[in-house]
Parts: sequence; C-alpha cells; structure tokens
Amino acid sequence: MKTRHVIALFAAAVFATPLSGQPVSSTGPQVGSTTLNFNLLTDGTVLSTQYAGVTISNGLCASSDYTAAFGRDPMQVTNFQAYTSQLCNGVKGQGFTFTFALPISSFGFLGVTNGGTISFTTSNGTLTPTLTPVNTVIGFVGLTDVNPFSSVQVNVSGDGYIALDDVSYTTATPEPSSVALVAAGLLAALGFARRRKRREDSPT
Repeated sequence: MKTRHVIALFAAAVFATPLSGQPVSSTGPQVGSTTLNFNLLTDGTVLSTQYAGVTISNGLCASSDYTAAFGRDPMQVTNFQAYTSQLCNGVKGQGFTFTFALPISSFGFLGVTNGGTISFTTSNGTLTPTLTPVNTVIGFVGLTDVNPFSSVQVNVSGDGYIALDDVSYTTATPEPSSVALVAAGLLAALGFARRRKRREDSPT
C-alpha cells in the first residue's frame, strides 16, 4: 500500500471517531467568541447573509423597538411567533436558524422574550432548553458542545416574541490531544512505509 494511502486511511479513522460529552448551557460567551451586534443594519433588514460565514433564516429582522430594554445597543433583531403581520420573513410559529460555514463549539446571545422558554436544536440533534429571560430582563442564553455543530435552530415556546442581541459563537478547533494523536499516527505510518520500501528495494 502506498504511503499516502496509509496516511489517508489513518487520518480518516481518527477524525471519524466521535468525541464524548454532552452539550451544556453557558452563562456567557466563551473566550475567543465572534460577536454579531447588528448595529450597522438598517431598521427592518431581514437577516440572511449579512455576515461572512453565517446564514440566518426564517423571520429574523433588525429592529430598534427594544432599545429601551437593551440600553446600550441601538439595534437588535426580533422574531414574532404569533403575529404573522410582524414577521419580517418567515412562518408563524416557526423558529429561526443560524447556519455556519465552519463547525462551531459554542453559541449564545443576550435575549428577552414575553414569557416563552428559549430552546436550541443543533445539527447534532440535541435539544437544549435554557432559562427564560422575561420581558425587559436581559439574560444570556447559550450552549457549548465538545462535538462541533454547524447550525442552531432557536425556538420560543408559546405565542409572542423574542428579541436578541450580541450573538456570539466560537469556531471549533481540534483538541490538542487529537492533533498530537494524529501527528504520532502519521509519523508511525511514514516510518512503516519507509521500512517496507527499504525491504522491497534491498537485494535478495
């Protein structure tokens, strides 16, 4: 077997091995997070691909209606579960989704609802309920997961609205131990291939 085939098979086996662990709720952005604050958007802008590497779908739009609640920020984004006339772009009762070009390991935002419970469904299939920031009480809702995920659907129970700001996410990176394991395996595969080649090339 050629060296490159050995390396490819070994790397595929290592990276296909799932990490262990469960997603957990977080009380604030993770270190090194990217933040979307929406401040440069025009009121009423429907969010879609305004930010590099992130696509946002299903009825989330820029709004200055909740400036009094968020205080320092002139612009937030909102989604209305019950009132179709106030949906920017979406379906009544449907959540909205953030889809990322690169896998992420954490996601969250400052949010407020009119009493519904916020929950996340990630591309890993996990449903993570969080605490409810009610009315003008702003709270951070988020999750971290050792298994990287590429999308998050946000839902609010019942009828009403959710307003959010300062969406944060962390792009996933390989764990140092995983990188070291792969490096060691590749070196071993190279050594094996070279020894085999020397045996094949030596006169009998």
